Amino acid sequence: TPEWMSAQIELERVDPRQNPNLLVDENSQEFWDNLSRKPYAKAILRSEQHWVDRKKVWLRQYERVEIMNRLREEIAEELEDCSMEVRRLVAPIFHYKICEASLWNAAREAHSRGVPLSAVLEREDKLAELRGMRQKIDVGGRAAAEAMMD
Repeated sequence: TPEWMSAQIELERVDPRQNPNLLVDENSQEFWDNLSRKPYAKAILRSEQHWVDRKKVWLRQYERVEIMNRLREEIAEELEDCSMEVRRLVAPIFHYKICEASLWNAAREAHSRGVPLSAVLEREDKLAELRGMRQKIDVGGRAAAEAMMD
């Protein structure tokens, strides 16, 4: 409770029986050993570990976002080399995840074959896929794009 904690903190500030660290140098190992034996030390350490773990998760998420942003930029640059038909098909739907995934797969295929992205996207099967995607999104909007992702 807050009252107990306030009383405990006050006792630790003035009573060496309650706080064995009261007269011990902060740089000594004994100080830190005594500190780790406190009843609330484990809770503080658990809380600290929780935030360390959360920070690691946030850093991994940030790294993933950075990678995806870089890939998006690379695909956008490579789309400049594509025909006007491909660019007109892709431009209005580029911000949907389904389009991004399709373009990313096409970029991977182009990279593995050693050909430019335009060569993969201008194949008839890819054009048919992009036309179908564009048509569904034009009719159904965001809901259609999300349905295609599922």
